[in-house]
Amino acid sequence: MEKQSDKKITWVIKTFSSLHSEKVHSDIFVVGRCRWCLKAYPKGNKKANHLSLYLAVANSEYLPFGWKRHAKFSFTVVNQFSYKLSRLGGDCFLVILMHIISREGSSGMISLSELHDKEGFLVNGEVKIVLKVDVLEVQGKVDVSEESLPVMETIDVNGFHVLPSQTLCQSPWEISKDDLAEEYAALSYLAAAGFQLDWLGKKLDEVKEKKKKGKSCLAQLQEMEEELKPLRRKYSEMEAQMDKLKAELSAAKYPVSLYDDNV
Repeated sequence: MEKQSDKKITWVIKTFSSLHSEKVHSDIFVVGRCRWCLKAYPKGNKKANHLSLYLAVANSEYLPFGWKRHAKFSFTVVNQFSYKLSRLGGDCFLVILMHIISREGSSGMISLSELHDKEGFLVNGEVKIVLKVDVLEVQGKVDVSEESLPVMETIDVNGFHVLPSQTLCQSPWEISKDDLAEEYAALSYLAAAGFQLDWLGKKLDEVKEKKKKGKSCLAQLQEMEEELKPLRRKYSEMEAQMDKLKAELSAAKYPVSLYDDNV
């Protein structure tokens, strides 16, 4: 028997409002050297008009004989405007014994009316689910060995280890006003959760200031461009007039013939 520590998993369900499937599931993830996945029923399961969430073992048909897991877990539907308003579900227990699978979760995590109420649970079509899972007991052969776990290179960003794909490589000009507002909302949520993110706040302020400066410069350039238009037309007209005068001057300098061209 082996003891495992707890772990948090974040699942972002995209285009939630336009989902037509009865059930959606997350990518497979590993906790306690076991493959898991999350399942969601956007229209409810057993309880209509509610978001239903469940934790299940992935690829359960391939579990070895004598395999057992005992896990304690909880779900949080994240309020992306205010951490204090996030919907935290109670603790659930999942027992997996050999090929008898017990899927557990919440059939009524949050009502769909509250979810769609523009209060922060559904933002830009996305719903964020946080799973906290603690694998309490492991018996028998595990289905993921430590050697088989993928080694992924991470980047240290002020004490946070993130994947290279999770870093932002955009100029401030490419970040929209709505995107920036979302980042500030996420920052407030994380700060309320206890994360020390003063450095990130300064970076966002820097991005905001650069966008403001860029917008001001663009407005000045457009204004100067408008002021230059009549000057360019005047220049073009004067240049044409100068070409005409040069042609007349050249003709005036041409020697006069002593012979009559008509004779």
